[in-house]
Amino acid sequence: MEKKWYRAPFIKGVLVVLAHIAVVASLMGFTWVILCAGVNYVNPTAKIPEDYAQTKQFGKNMNNALYEMSWNLFSLNGIEKDGKLNEEMLIDLEKYYNSGEVSAKEGEGNGFVYKLSDLINAEDDSEENREIVVCQKTDGSYAYEEWGSIQGKLLSGELVFAELADQTDSESESGYDVDDFLYMLEDRYNGYEYNEYFGICNKEGTLIYTDCWRMPVSSMINMMLETKTAEGKDVLKLVNENAYWNGRLQEMENMFGHARSSLRDRIDRYKEYQELWSEGKTNLTFILLDEENKKVYTNDSKYENYETASKNYKDLMKNSAGRENAYINMRPAEGEVEVQQIAGWKASEWQSLCDHIEGTVGTEKIHIVAAVDLDYPVTDRFQFIDGTYDKVQPHLHNLILLAWGGVVVFLISIIWLTAVSGRSNTQDGVKTNIVDRLFTEIPVGVLLGGIFMMVGGVSVSYGEWYNNYGRWIIDNTSFTAQEFVPSPSIGAAEVSLIVLMTLGGAVCFFYGYLSSVRKLKAGTFFNGFGIWKIGKWCIRVTVKLFRITVKGFREFWRHKNLMTKVILIFIGLTLLHLFGGISAFFAFCSVVVDAILFIVLVKYAIDKQKVMDGIKEITAGHVEYKIPTEGLKGDNKEMAESINAIGEGLQNAVEESLKSERLKTDLITNVSHDIKTPLTSIINYVDLLKRENIEDPKIKGYIEVLEAKAQRLKILTEDVVEASKISSGNIKLEMMDLNFVEIILQTAGEFSEKFEARDLKLISNLPERPVVIHADGRRMWRVLANIYNNAAKYAMEHTRIYADLEENENEVAFSLKNISEQALNISADELTERFIRGDISRSTEGSGLGLSIAKNLTQKMGGDFRIYLDGDLFKVTLVFPKVKKEKKGRIHGETDRRKCIISDNIGVNGLSGNR
Repeated sequence: MEKKWYRAPFIKGVLVVLAHIAVVASLMGFTWVILCAGVNYVNPTAKIPEDYAQTKQFGKNMNNALYEMSWNLFSLNGIEKDGKLNEEMLIDLEKYYNSGEVSAKEGEGNGFVYKLSDLINAEDDSEENREIVVCQKTDGSYAYEEWGSIQGKLLSGELVFAELADQTDSESESGYDVDDFLYMLEDRYNGYEYNEYFGICNKEGTLIYTDCWRMPVSSMINMMLETKTAEGKDVLKLVNENAYWNGRLQEMENMFGHARSSLRDRIDRYKEYQELWSEGKTNLTFILLDEENKKVYTNDSKYENYETASKNYKDLMKNSAGRENAYINMRPAEGEVEVQQIAGWKASEWQSLCDHIEGTVGTEKIHIVAAVDLDYPVTDRFQFIDGTYDKVQPHLHNLILLAWGGVVVFLISIIWLTAVSGRSNTQDGVKTNIVDRLFTEIPVGVLLGGIFMMVGGVSVSYGEWYNNYGRWIIDNTSFTAQEFVPSPSIGAAEVSLIVLMTLGGAVCFFYGYLSSVRKLKAGTFFNGFGIWKIGKWCIRVTVKLFRITVKGFREFWRHKNLMTKVILIFIGLTLLHLFGGISAFFAFCSVVVDAILFIVLVKYAIDKQKVMDGIKEITAGHVEYKIPTEGLKGDNKEMAESINAIGEGLQNAVEESLKSERLKTDLITNVSHDIKTPLTSIINYVDLLKRENIEDPKIKGYIEVLEAKAQRLKILTEDVVEASKISSGNIKLEMMDLNFVEIILQTAGEFSEKFEARDLKLISNLPERPVVIHADGRRMWRVLANIYNNAAKYAMEHTRIYADLEENENEVAFSLKNISEQALNISADELTERFIRGDISRSTEGSGLGLSIAKNLTQKMGGDFRIYLDGDLFKVTLVFPKVKKEKKGRIHGETDRRKCIISDNIGVNGLSGNR
């Protein structure tokens, strides 16, 4: 086939490598441009701003910073006093849990009130959890006691287990003493362990607790136990004395945990504000005017007064050097917006900030003013990003070209690879590999996984990950303002992560994509889905199970009388054993019925064994055997009588068959004898006529024809007798070790003249060394002679005949093959039947018994006779077991290869025809 350069494996490899490089280059180029300047500047014709403040990314960062600042600034709302955390404030935990309301007055909240300082400083300092026992009183309320307390009272006698209260000794009727009850109580949770009664009495014997159990104690309950309420009470004392909280200790645990974690988070966020956004820590100035309540929130002390701030907020439009700041002034309720030095500003991008602040302040009448000093006098994120941008900006245009160049290379590579995938210069059609033989779900899944990884690399590089990373630093480590910089300054670790994710995604994408393309071209994509194959398998199994069920139901219905008996007996026994546990009478009846059933089953098994013994006798050939039916009952008797009838029928059939075989043998013998007698006379008289030296050529021709037909009739008669003897088993074999090579050579020599007469060339491939088999020499000669004679008569003239002898450790195989002169329109099995000839026109000599005799003799000697037909090719193969160890003395046929000839009394001219 024509070799095309664009299909070469080297070109494909180069394209794959270029495609991977293009993906990474495009991603890195677009990442830097978008992070540094914004998505608008990925257009190669767009002008890159010289200053960071002129990019859209600057406005986005300013918006994010204001959102974060306001979120942290208002975190102390309600829990501060004079701008500082009010640690003495009282917190009603139930109100805070339900509505978020924090302030409480002394005496409110049903006693479940804590000081803010106690709540946020609560820690579990105990080495192990304290243990609490809950006791239910007779009025349905609960008493909570620590394990050590109630254990001491029970051991001292102040309290007594109810089961021990009326006993004169220290043990209950069940044999348990107070230590046993304490041990069980220690493992009893919420009343689910042990069935003993755990009521408790006072020392006078009056029942005070109807039940007791241990309560699992978490670390949060431990904190509650170690932290006093605002009234100085222990939480156990509160739930025992206050009916409102009695029985609600676990609810109180949830309220305590919620308030502690929520308030701690608010305080941590305020600390974050102080560290990052307070005055002198940032270049961003923020003023929020609550015009409804006349309040001001700001990170600049110059504007803490509401009147001053409302009049002088426009001072933020310029910095101290007179340069314009990045400035925004918004009144959302009135729809007023004033923007300065914020490129690409859109109102929709700032609306979420306004909504957030309105929700936090609780009013829509707000006035937001914010400004960033573009001289960046303070080290913060804005200064850091601006410095980085100044370094990167000169290279952004080249990065854009690199990114778009990568896109072009990727598209060219993917189109090229799609066209040549599955095509090869070494073979026609679609060339697949081993991975294309997997279920289609695998390459498709890898393809989607690759896309996901590349999209993940894009997401990581586009900033969300960096913001989360910065948040993690704030929440988990000490930091400075300079450390919190989610910016385009990507470190080596981040670059490596992006490259690895993108490269790994590209590898997976190309593997899945190209494999899918090859499967589509080969037509195996849709048929290769594993779910489809599994579905078809499930359908096949379901259909098979359905058929088995239907068949089983049919069998059940056919034997419904027997099956009904079995089912009824099973149901009766099951019910009897179920009722056996009700009373002694039913138990006794169950034992009696089981004993009777055991005797019946033993008798049934004995009878069944008699039937099986009879079947074995008949199977062994003793068809005259009769199964004794005396003592048999039911199904066994019916089965035995049926088997006896079958045996009697077999015996009659065997006798008829033997009689017929004897008659057939006698007929063949008598007919052959009757034919042989006159035939011998004819042959003798023909021989006498030949000796008379008759000169008349016409009469001479008549004598030759008469002699040939007489010889043919003689051969036919002997073949029929021989076939009859073999089929009836009336043949005696004289088995001995034979040199198979010698016999084959002798047979070939006998038929050399016949082969030459039809211009047939015999090509023998025989080993030089002796090959020994165990067979009858005379019968082996007959088999080979029939095969060679068959080839001499039916092979196409002027062709070759091949004789091959092969051997292995266990077997010897001889084959003779030739091209048939006549079309073989019958099967190989039919050729070995009696009186079947391949020459349908019967224009050649032969009786149709030769191959049948050869096959039967071969099988009688322990060999295998095979015929193979392929068009006009005819091949006969004889296979015999190989004699591995030669016996001492000579092997038959080994004496003087040139002189020793094994010959049948029929001679060459007496061989029977085949086919």
